[in-house]
Amino acid sequence: MKKLALTSLLAFAAVSSASAANFMIGNPMYRPDKGVFYNETTFTMDNELEHYALGTEFGYGFYDWWTVSVATAGSYDSSDMPRYSTKWNWDYVELGLNYRWFDYGNEWKGDIYGTVAQAYDARDNLTIQYYDWTVGTRYGYVVDGFSLNAVAEAHNYSLNRHAWGMEAGLEGQVWLGHHFNIVGGVLYGFNLDHADKNAYYGGDYGYYSSDPINVKLGFNYNFCKGSYVGIFGQKNVRSGINVDPVEFGAKFGIQF
Repeated sequence: MKKLALTSLLAFAAVSSASAANFMIGNPMYRPDKGVFYNETTFTMDNELEHYALGTEFGYGFYDWWTVSVATAGSYDSSDMPRYSTKWNWDYVELGLNYRWFDYGNEWKGDIYGTVAQAYDARDNLTIQYYDWTVGTRYGYVVDGFSLNAVAEAHNYSLNRHAWGMEAGLEGQVWLGHHFNIVGGVLYGFNLDHADKNAYYGGDYGYYSSDPINVKLGFNYNFCKGSYVGIFGQKNVRSGINVDPVEFGAKFGIQF
């Protein structure tokens, strides 16, 4: 994880003066142009200072309408009841494919995407705990200074049986001049399977058991159109503001 983060920072130092015709990386509707790579590295922690995670995603626009990506993340949990199987975890490896089905030079843009991820059980030599199959879509309005999009995605968690969850909501970004912007969103989670997910899939799938409402708000500084750093906070507000921990994070993104 540390090597991946260092690679991102070195790439930024080499191309920080670059710019791109696409709208800024960090926008929810971002996708790379043909022949362009991107990387986003994210560090998160909760306000109880117990759970920490570091993840990174690399992607490549290999055709005008297609993007392929690979992502991975690891975490550390110091609590007496870790969110995942142990205190130290290699959480997942994920492969993704995105197709921009609507973008004809106007303000409206639409994507269809899918991912498959393997989650690991660190207690047993990183055996596969479950698979996460995701299919989703985004459709939004993007102009200079502003973007707003709807998003919906379905998750299938499978190993010996299948369980379903779904999220839907709104995402957006507002530019505050050449370097600053605000990004945020609200996602509602649907519990589509009434089995005991906490027992079968652990804390990760238990997120859907309470039909969560996840609110996220962030602030980005753009070095140029192709690179940024940002901070954000997110929280499940379903049970109230003071019930679940708040998650804080920092992101670094670059395209090259």
